Amino acid sequence: MRIKISICLLFSLLGMIHTFAQEKSISGTVKNSQGLPQQGVVVSLKGDSSRTTQTDAKGGYTILAKSTDILVFSSLGMATIERTVGEATTIDVVMSSSTAKTTSTPSTTGEAVARTNVRGPSSIYGESKPLWVVDGIILDDGVELSPDALSSSDAKTLIASALGGLSSDDIDTFRVLKDASATSIYGPRAIAGVVVVNTRKGSKGTNSISYTNESTFRLIPSYNNFNIMNSQDQMDVFMEMMRRGNITYKEMGNRRHYGEIGRMYALLNTATPSGYGLANTNEAKEAFLRAAEMRNTDWFSRLFQTSILQSHSVSISTGTDKASYYASVGIINDPGWMRFSNYNRYTANINANYKLSKSVSFNLIANGSYRENKTPGSVDGVSGKVSSAFSLNPYSYALNASRTMDPDAVYRYRFAPLNIFEEMENNYTNTHIGDIKIQGQLSWKISPKVTAVGLAAIRYQNISQELNQTERSNLARAYRAMDNVTMITNNTYLYEDPYDDFDVKRTVLPEGGIREKSESILNGKDFRGTIDYRDAFSGGIHKIQVLGGAETSDIYRNKDWNQNLGLLYELGDMSYFSYEAFKQMQENKTNYYTLTRTTTRNVAFFSNAMYSYKDKYIFNGTLRTDASNKFGASHYIRWMPTWNLALTWNISQEKFFPKLKPISALSFKGSFGMTPESPSVSNSLAKIIGERPWRSADRFQETALRISEAANHDLPMRKKKS
Repeated sequence: MRIKISICLLFSLLGMIHTFAQEKSISGTVKNSQGLPQQGVVVSLKGDSSRTTQTDAKGGYTILAKSTDILVFSSLGMATIERTVGEATTIDVVMSSSTAKTTSTPSTTGEAVARTNVRGPSSIYGESKPLWVVDGIILDDGVELSPDALSSSDAKTLIASALGGLSSDDIDTFRVLKDASATSIYGPRAIAGVVVVNTRKGSKGTNSISYTNESTFRLIPSYNNFNIMNSQDQMDVFMEMMRRGNITYKEMGNRRHYGEIGRMYALLNTATPSGYGLANTNEAKEAFLRAAEMRNTDWFSRLFQTSILQSHSVSISTGTDKASYYASVGIINDPGWMRFSNYNRYTANINANYKLSKSVSFNLIANGSYRENKTPGSVDGVSGKVSSAFSLNPYSYALNASRTMDPDAVYRYRFAPLNIFEEMENNYTNTHIGDIKIQGQLSWKISPKVTAVGLAAIRYQNISQELNQTERSNLARAYRAMDNVTMITNNTYLYEDPYDDFDVKRTVLPEGGIREKSESILNGKDFRGTIDYRDAFSGGIHKIQVLGGAETSDIYRNKDWNQNLGLLYELGDMSYFSYEAFKQMQENKTNYYTLTRTTTRNVAFFSNAMYSYKDKYIFNGTLRTDASNKFGASHYIRWMPTWNLALTWNISQEKFFPKLKPISALSFKGSFGMTPESPSVSNSLAKIIGERPWRSADRFQETALRISEAANHDLPMRKKKS
């Protein structure tokens, strides 16, 4: 609590939007103990929840911080790390995995809910998230849902929202697999656990139509839930600082950022047709400060709105002896809790089963979804996570902005004018996501004891995000902020030719705004084939099952990003750019576009054997070996075997079990197995990348090839027994 009070007091003393004194840009890379980049690691300032970001696919991050700040690196399944900024501008971190454990977390109803963290050490694919399997098909893109959420009473709704192409009514069952039992079934990618989801099917002899509506009311947050000073308390502090000389016109007038006190000094120096924005008299200044003292702005009520999220789902189920069907359509409409935001999602799903003959059946599953939403520029439209990269976070703003400030007034941020409402109108992200999956499964009962199954699936996904920062956005204006010599000298967005000692700083964005467009495409193909033998002897006392099979997957990803400077939004999206903007990028070694194409191929062979005696004692053994194009032609780590042995005692089948009332079911299971862990490096073949080497002048630029990582042909795989 003391930390929160101190933060609020600091914001009030400065009368600013955020604390920016002596801030600098800190960047770096986060990797795991195997040297692989860690995506999705949360990087924040200790004691300041308003400043946070996440690492990208390469493990990189950028955040604003002061020398006295402490950076906190956290990720579920990984040990939290803290680093003091000091004089450094680059902070690289290596995170180690934490041990999977079960914790008890208080629920909203006051009951204690046991939550199991299914995340463990990173797999050979560099992931620390559990593997998701839907109707037998592995989802190769990360699902943004914490495993802790699976203990929620509304878990199906959360799963449906995370998967995107399903509604909660479409989900029949889900279960969590952990430890060696998971990797033995699904391979090394399951080292952090597996969440298996099965969707609904039609039933023969039944016909039903179901309609479901869920309405979620979201109320405007209230300052009553936070320990924050009101405008009267804040103004008392301001007045004391002014009396002591801690706040002066000279100090406030040239600040990069300022709030209400800075606006007062700016008005004293602003000429109008009738004089100045504020008369330089004690009476005028006291009246200005008195109005600010009594203002007590409720930022929550201005930035948020009471909204109703509507979810509609219609499903049809029917079936006969020859065929059964389940189909559904769903719509989610969210007008937006934050102003200037909205979200819509449309889903369709069909699951059809056909009995082609007495021994052959076919199952067809097809589902698709389309999502569109608009969010403030700091909110990722895909994950919903808030980043400090765009410096626009309505919730953080409401908590940290001084309540003495006028919501209709203009303040300063990055030497440029800023009004939060104007900024939210001119700094926004449009996101469009399309996803379609079609899969078919053919089952052939070769004999009463032998069944062969073949499953094939294709998937296509397109994610398009467009960040627009128009000519009226704060960032675009910051590129053109040149009001005086002090501002020109300290404005880092202005350009100065490094090869001209007499050059004067100037803008590289004389007109227009900034548009960033990113597009991610995924094409996936999966195949799985199995043959299963089942038999029973002595009237069912002895039961055996033997299964063998193989599976392959082929995933192609294309990620395209580009930045457009000088887009004239108000003139029909005309292009107006300066060649010096490209010159500045070249000298800073930054890109205005990137393109990444990757293909991931996996193949696996697996087998399983099970023996049961009177359904009391069950022995299970699994053997699996996986290969990936990740490790090239290496014979040591290209093939990765896993195995698992398990013994289950089903006490429910014992004669004495009825005496154990009120227990309805009881069993004990023990397992032992081996799983592979990533070697200390992630490559078998040498990694050769293209780059632009440093040259003393930009006119001498050229390309080059560099060996980033040496070959590791004979590197063995580490094995872990559990």
